Amino acid sequence: MQRILLIIAIFSICAIIISGVGLLLLRQVRNQLDIESKLYVDTIIPTITSSWDTVQLITNASPEFLYFNPPERIESWFAMFSRHLGPLREYRGSKGRAAVNYFAPEGKITTAIYIADVLCEKAPATIQVAMILRQRKWQILEFRLNSRVFVQ
Repeated sequence: MQRILLIIAIFSICAIIISGVGLLLLRQVRNQLDIESKLYVDTIIPTITSSWDTVQLITNASPEFLYFNPPERIESWFAMFSRHLGPLREYRGSKGRAAVNYFAPEGKITTAIYIADVLCEKAPATIQVAMILRQRKWQILEFRLNSRVFVQ
C-alpha cells in the first residue's frame, strides 16, 4: 500500500512540475508574440498614416480584409481621412496584446489587437488594428479609425 501511495505521489509531483514548466514556456511564447506584434503595429500605423498610403495597407492586409474592403473602398476612405485629418504629426503609441487560440480543424491561430492614438495635422484620432500571424508574418485583419471630426 505504501508503495502505491509513493508511486502516486511521485507521478503527482512530476505532473505538477511538467505543468509548471509548460505554463512558463507558454508565457514566454506569449510575451514574445506581444513584443513582435507591438513592434509591427508601432511600425505599420505611422507608415500608413504619415501620408495615408493605401499601398501600405493593401500590401500588409490579410486576404479576409481585402475580400471585404476592395482597394477602391480603401482609397475612398483614405482620401476622406487625408482631407479631414491631414497627415500624421505624432504617433502616441499603442496598447494591446497577442493571443493564441486553437480551433478545429484550423488548429493554432495567432491574432493581436491594438489601439493606437495618433495626432494628425487637423485632429487627433484613435486607430484599432486587428492582426493575424501567418507564416511568421503579421497581416492586418481590421483597420478602424475613430475621430471627433467624423461625429456629427
